[in-house]
Amino acid sequence: MLLLSMKLLVLVAVAAAAVAQPPPPAMSIGERVELRSELLNEVRHLVVVKPFGYDASRERYPVLYVLDGDQHYFHAAGILSFLAQNGRIPPMLLVAVPSLQRNRDMTPPTEDENEKRFFPIRGGADRFLEHLRDELVPFVDRSYRTRPYRILVGHSLGGLFVIHALTSEPRLFQGWIAISRASNGTGR
Repeated sequence: MLLLSMKLLVLVAVAAAAVAQPPPPAMSIGERVELRSELLNEVRHLVVVKPFGYDASRERYPVLYVLDGDQHYFHAAGILSFLAQNGRIPPMLLVAVPSLQRNRDMTPPTEDENEKRFFPIRGGADRFLEHLRDELVPFVDRSYRTRPYRILVGHSLGGLFVIHALTSEPRLFQGWIAISRASNGTGR
């Protein structure tokens, strides 16, 4: 009898908890923005995440440009929000730049025949950098309240592109974060 009472109590507690919990809200971070690139001859779909309080203020914000933004903007937005709310960084805009053709856009030109053989569509980093400099950054500066402080973040091939941008256009960004996973020698 005691065992049956315990099972019934657990069942009632679980049912009450299920009823008391509202369904989780749909997650929505940022706004999707379309930019037609004449240089790349394609439409780029960006995600722009404004800092908390952006719409209620007239303040201008630094901008964090995240390459491969289609894969990285959720956690980048969470990290920015956490650090800003805890006074570790100033609030900033996040512009998530998606990758449409990573090998083309993130790799610098090369004369290495092996690289050309393994990656036939590659070497467009100069043109992609030109797109950032002449189209994307001016578009963001016209459309949002920005400060003249920009940070470029890239992972893996995006990290290679960040280094290329730093050495090719050192004044375009004021901060650079190139991320790569260190190999432990096991291939994992």
